[in-house]
Amino acid sequence: MKIDVRVRDHVRSLIASAGALTNSPSEEAWFEHSAKCQGWIASALNVLILLCPDPFSAYRQRAALAGIGAKPWNEVGSLARILEVLLADIDAGMVQRLADAARSEVFEDLLHQAESSLKGGRTSWLACWPA
Repeated sequence: MKIDVRVRDHVRSLIASAGALTNSPSEEAWFEHSAKCQGWIASALNVLILLCPDPFSAYRQRAALAGIGAKPWNEVGSLARILEVLLADIDAGMVQRLADAARSEVFEDLLHQAESSLKGGRTSWLACWPA
């Protein structure tokens, strides 16, 4: 799966900025720090949904397990690691979009049907196959 350079840069930016948000804030800075973390989390989840539209993907399932807690800076660290691994898996060709998987499956089924028909001597349906 190829991803847009802007999306990749945004993911890298999120990962780079996560470190500053994973520390526990002082009592005076709690509200502001928490708000920054919530914004970061929203952006990270948006990218995960963009890159993994399948709600049952392992990345989305794991992100859901990060949970919503009283200490969002803990979630930032977990989601940053998920994004790191997602980029590595995309680069290794281990992530496939749902639409690509469906197209591959349909094409594979068509090839199996054609092979079976040819072995059985049935070729009449091949007349409508584009040459």
